[in-house]
Amino acid sequence: MKNFAFLLSLCLILPFSSKAQVDHTLYGFRTLPQVTMTNPAHIPLSKINFTMIPGLSSASVAFNNSGFTYSNLVDESIESTVENLRERNFVDFKLDNEWLHFGMKIAKKNYLHLSISERARAQIQYPKDLITLLWEGNGRSLLGQTADLSNMAVNLMHYREYAVGFAREVTDELTLGARAKYLNGFSTFYTRRSQFGLNTDSTSFDLTMTGNFEVNSAGLPLSGDSTFTYNPLFTNNSGVAFDLGLAYRSKTGFGFSLSALNLGSITWRDKTESYTNEDISFVYRGIPINNIFVTDDSTAASAVEELRDTLLSEFNTEVDNQSFSTVMPAQLFLGFSQQLLNERLLISLVGNGVIQNGYFRGGARLGATVTVGKILGLTANYGVYGNSPFNLGFGFSVTPGPVQFYMLTDNVIGLPLWDKHKNVHVRFGFNITIGKQYGKSFLKVRA
Repeated sequence: MKNFAFLLSLCLILPFSSKAQVDHTLYGFRTLPQVTMTNPAHIPLSKINFTMIPGLSSASVAFNNSGFTYSNLVDESIESTVENLRERNFVDFKLDNEWLHFGMKIAKKNYLHLSISERARAQIQYPKDLITLLWEGNGRSLLGQTADLSNMAVNLMHYREYAVGFAREVTDELTLGARAKYLNGFSTFYTRRSQFGLNTDSTSFDLTMTGNFEVNSAGLPLSGDSTFTYNPLFTNNSGVAFDLGLAYRSKTGFGFSLSALNLGSITWRDKTESYTNEDISFVYRGIPINNIFVTDDSTAASAVEELRDTLLSEFNTEVDNQSFSTVMPAQLFLGFSQQLLNERLLISLVGNGVIQNGYFRGGARLGATVTVGKILGLTANYGVYGNSPFNLGFGFSVTPGPVQFYMLTDNVIGLPLWDKHKNVHVRFGFNITIGKQYGKSFLKVRA
């Protein structure tokens, strides 16, 4: 019970400003072969596992808007929604599909697994001042101030992952695991740098914009090349990444686990375009009032053309086609667990985070897992992530024979009530599992 009190104490001190969205519910759910995705040291509770239906081993979709929900925009005032935004906000979309996998235990203490997966990521990062400017204009709270528009970013990535992993029970209490992944990139749009400021003079209302930016793209027809073709099979954009993990369980039932995922990068070589502007400095003093009321159309047109020419000269962007690299978003998991009720119940506390573009975004969940005979696995948790303090995760696996069906969600309420929640997530799939080792009791946990 001391260990259980320790878990509760950790839960109380975890920050409630968590922002990341990752697979909380999948972590440690060992009735699934896919448990190795979140920690390569977690060995599934079945000896042999492989794909039942190609493309339907594990399909996952996740969405998060850390700033607001659809209901905030419809049912509440826009002013309060804008006021409650953080200085930096994110919209994340993630789509994963495991085409094939195979795993098997070797000599009782080793587990080897292979997989091929398709992964797509999209992220929009926006500052609060941008939304304030769009809603209020520049004549209210931003008058006489400099709107901080830095760190605006659009990051897109589509790649295929070929992975091989291995786990070994070093002792009866400690398991170590690792996975090596070859990454083949298909397309990306990456904001490497974005720094902008827009100042409104409180007397003259002159607008002064300063800043710089650099964005990289590959595999996208941004230049309007009519000969552009998209290769869905293989490209010259390649990279490697590694997953590392450990899992420890004492004889008293107390457990500890740790994993670091996606430690690597992709180098992009095919159809690359980089856009850079190091020094943007532009002052707009408006159009003279006499040009507005002038009856000569040529005079008004001249004023517009002058503004256009000034903008073009200031935003004279350099373009090159050199190769570039993007670092993968690294993921971290840290878990504590305790078996209770004569090993019939496993309580776990898991913290996690994502490191991307120099920012750390974290989350946590407190959950419980049980197995019922050799057929049913159940897990449920309460999570804090995605800038939302209330997420109820739930998952199950049904394996009446060798065929297994499962479904997981990090926020079960977010599925039917998507308009009122910042986080929506679901993962499901079919597997073939042979040699289940769930235990002989009617209700018993093996984790």
